[in-house]
Amino acid sequence: MNLGSIERINPLKLWRGQSSWKQNLFLVCVAQTISSVGWTFMSPLYPLFIQEELGVSDAKEAAFWAGATSAVLALFMGISGPVWGYLSDRYGRKPILIRAYLGGCLVLLLSGFVTDISQLIGLRILHGTLSGSVGSAMALAAASVPRNRMPLAVGMMQFSSFFAITMGPLAGGLIANAVGFRTTYFIASGVVASSAFIILFLVHEAFERPPGTKVRGFSLISEMRDVITTRGVLPALMVVSVVQAAPVILQPVIPGFIQSITEGGSTITGSGLAFAVVGMMSGVSAVLIGRFSNRLDLRAVLILCCFGASLAFLPQFFVHDYVIFVVLLGVFGLFSGGMLTSINTMVGMLIPKEHLGAAFGVVSSANAVAWGLGPMIGGSLAWSIGLRRVFPAAAIMLALTGAMVAGVFKGIRAPVAARAQAKTPQESNPGSTA
Repeated sequence: MNLGSIERINPLKLWRGQSSWKQNLFLVCVAQTISSVGWTFMSPLYPLFIQEELGVSDAKEAAFWAGATSAVLALFMGISGPVWGYLSDRYGRKPILIRAYLGGCLVLLLSGFVTDISQLIGLRILHGTLSGSVGSAMALAAASVPRNRMPLAVGMMQFSSFFAITMGPLAGGLIANAVGFRTTYFIASGVVASSAFIILFLVHEAFERPPGTKVRGFSLISEMRDVITTRGVLPALMVVSVVQAAPVILQPVIPGFIQSITEGGSTITGSGLAFAVVGMMSGVSAVLIGRFSNRLDLRAVLILCCFGASLAFLPQFFVHDYVIFVVLLGVFGLFSGGMLTSINTMVGMLIPKEHLGAAFGVVSSANAVAWGLGPMIGGSLAWSIGLRRVFPAAAIMLALTGAMVAGVFKGIRAPVAARAQAKTPQESNPGSTA
């Protein structure tokens, strides 16, 4: 089967008790998309929520607190991610993913009742401790696919995330305008809960716990060490953190920036639309990279996208028109999708399949660093040097990353699927999880 073609999945088979790696991948992507949509309802609106509901009137101060709460979330996600990943290798990726979704449902529900910054920080700590859905979903999907389908799995999971970034903020902005921030949290909680039921009832995992394995602190540390010391993984994780941080740096910045160039009443919807454009264009490039990954030098793609994203950020310093601002964000989104898909494919190729849970737990920690430091850096820069100067600062960061990739990585290509070869053993065994 040609890796360059989009997999044909018959939805009717999903309801006939049949299980295959294609169906599992499809359903995990659906569940993760729905969950991510629920989570991103409020992501770009945190500064406005802090301003209007928690008593912080200054836009710069609100941006700072939005970044600070994200940093707390990242700290605890970074700590808990490898632990949940390690446990998923021992007890199965499916139960760990269900746990993550239900934990997210609880956090969103409680977030609708917060009245001050300290309570919001407490819930972000709880979120970080209970989280891990991205790494668990990636491990569950990747464990079912043949090795030469890894780029396809990564591309589809990235598309799921970008689609959520597209729809979540836009839907969240419209819902918040209609019913308010707190009710939006309650709706988001229900959306995330539905993902848990999809995984529970529709996704098959033929997991067998490795014989003679026990959950011990030293074995956890040993496995993390083995993953991190795999050749090429550590620099790749550093790049993951930087390219993941690039778009989230804007989360505490965009609402205030839009407020400064538009009518104040359109800020909520305008913020949602801006993030939707980034997600939509990132999704387009993720699909293209995943489709043609067997023909591409992923290192060259990553370098090109780093410098392209940097150049897309620079003109924003001079922008005073909302339409131009969104167009440039769309250009950035194209390069952002290419960055994230190419580096995550490279990581997936470097990691042994038998350590997927622990490995993607480590990747989740790298992402957590980005999700926390990105908004914190963006919020701190907005508070200290102004909203507009955040864009050239991010451009410099991406340009330096592109230069680092050029100096560290040699050409890496995705595994090529033979166009006319017979099915591999994994493809023949639908329930295989390696």
